[in-house]
Amino acid sequence: MFDQVMAGWNVTVFLTEAADPRPLAIPGAYTAELSCGAPPPPPTDRPHAVAVAIDLFEHNPQIHKGALATFTSGRSDLMFWGRSQPGELSAVTAPVDYAPSLAARAFKARALSAAGSNHPPEPVEILYTKPPAPSRRRTRGPSRRTGPPDLPH
Repeated sequence: MFDQVMAGWNVTVFLTEAADPRPLAIPGAYTAELSCGAPPPPPTDRPHAVAVAIDLFEHNPQIHKGALATFTSGRSDLMFWGRSQPGELSAVTAPVDYAPSLAARAFKARALSAAGSNHPPEPVEILYTKPPAPSRRRTRGPSRRTGPPDLPH
């Protein structure tokens, strides 16, 4: 999160239940409670990227439904984090290594400590996301010119 905040992103973490916001505020994220009956945000307020914890995707019907809608609409980039690839989407997602900056790891260590964890942050995190579409790069065919190139006068 810290690297995204430093890059100018507005990072909001939606929580499924009330929790201490301090650990998420340390790397610069805002928190909001995800209410069960809340409608989706209007199209102009949709984020460019959404990250979802795999365990919430697999066990929370509201998050599952919202993540699938985001994934299929293509309006926002969607990535998952957790111990393993989301089973339901394993055919259409791929693991991507993300190496947080040293500053991000320092802020994450403080955030983890504030949350009561003594585990150090990993130097590389694995995210699961939809791979980019193959490039449709046009290759140039042979020139149609049959004569010699024009020479400058």
